[in-house]
Amino acid sequence: MAAYAAASKEAGSSGRQEFQPRAMAIVVYFMNKTGYLVNCTKGKLTTAADVHETIMLARQLPALYRPVFAVWMTSPLLQVQLKPTQRPSRIKKQWKAMLAKFTTASVLDIEKDEPILTFQRNAFLPLEVEQKITNLEVLRLLYDEAVQNVVKHRYPMALNECLRLGAMQFIIENSPFDSQQHDLQFMKERIANYVPSHFRRLSWWKQLKTSSDSIDVQMAACLLMHCEEKLHETTDPTRLMKEYLAKCQKLDFYGAVFFDGQIEHERSILGRKPDRRVKVAINQTHLNIIDINKNEVVLVVCLEDMQWDYRPACRSGDHCFSSFFIEFDCEWLRCDQKICHQMQIFTRQAAMMDAMVHRCANKLGREEFDHMAAGMEAAAVEMAAAPQADGLKRGASIISRLIRKVKVDRLDDQGRPISLQPKSPKRGTATPQARPSDPQ
Repeated sequence: MAAYAAASKEAGSSGRQEFQPRAMAIVVYFMNKTGYLVNCTKGKLTTAADVHETIMLARQLPALYRPVFAVWMTSPLLQVQLKPTQRPSRIKKQWKAMLAKFTTASVLDIEKDEPILTFQRNAFLPLEVEQKITNLEVLRLLYDEAVQNVVKHRYPMALNECLRLGAMQFIIENSPFDSQQHDLQFMKERIANYVPSHFRRLSWWKQLKTSSDSIDVQMAACLLMHCEEKLHETTDPTRLMKEYLAKCQKLDFYGAVFFDGQIEHERSILGRKPDRRVKVAINQTHLNIIDINKNEVVLVVCLEDMQWDYRPACRSGDHCFSSFFIEFDCEWLRCDQKICHQMQIFTRQAAMMDAMVHRCANKLGREEFDHMAAGMEAAAVEMAAAPQADGLKRGASIISRLIRKVKVDRLDDQGRPISLQPKSPKRGTATPQARPSDPQ
């Protein structure tokens, strides 16, 4: 019996050693809507790092630029950047539970949601490192992602700026430009690829006077005009691609991760209004609050100039959200008091926002990017004079102007509410206090 047990144990041990996971194939999508089929020999044990390395080799990207991109799992309801050690198969298996925890989606929407794997910009890539990149294939991938963020109006921008960027995109994609072929009709049929849809959307009362077709014609004519203006400057697609990317890099929300949330309206004599649905865009330098309905930025705060706190919901339930507090100072025109401003954001993604701000504000995990920057300099990469982003830190006067659009609590240095406008405040020491979350 002892010999049999020993033999069985040895057989079991050898069986575990010889176990081979069943190979599988997955599709990884790029931001230009193309995909690449990855054969995973490790099957369900395949990690995000394995997928990342396969894509790097397939696209022939230099190993030096490995930190520029990451593997994401995304859907219309949630976007998550995977850690190198995480297994996509396991994350997909947990996806519905994650949607129930971190979103307000209905049960039906959760059941229908189907995530995909994408290869896109690393959310923690410092802008100053990105601006030193000269490899055209890497720049092309970054450009494709910037285009999607503009066209899908994730980046709230003015119409004229969108038209200028759309003109550059059109010339790049249809080079060489031919005025005979690329006429008004050609532009109109493809206008949705270059101009965000909300600019072409009419309110019900405007629909009575103007058709959507005529709006597309007007947009196409404006886009064609901007194309002709840009063609007088350059026809080089590579130069236009770099210029497009440089313009996007100047935005305070460039490369941001977007979180869903709600904030309160200002108090009104008519009573309390429903909360405003917002997107909270967080990148390496700024926290931006974007009004979803108006598609405009209502607040921008530099991470270096703010304090934050995260409080979980005081009770469970569909209408009980966690809270993410921010506290910051800004310069006002008429006040000698020391005050700070506080805002409470109701969101299911408060824990994710807290982790994001903590890493960005404390500049954690920058070793691989510093190594990448040093490698580029050591290799004496020929760098074009890339324009530096001139909006990395909002002036206090701009914050003061934006803050009038949102509800904030103004406190003096003793933590007491005030309603005066500050002149030159310094860092307040008041700590946000949690209160029951009931955004509905």
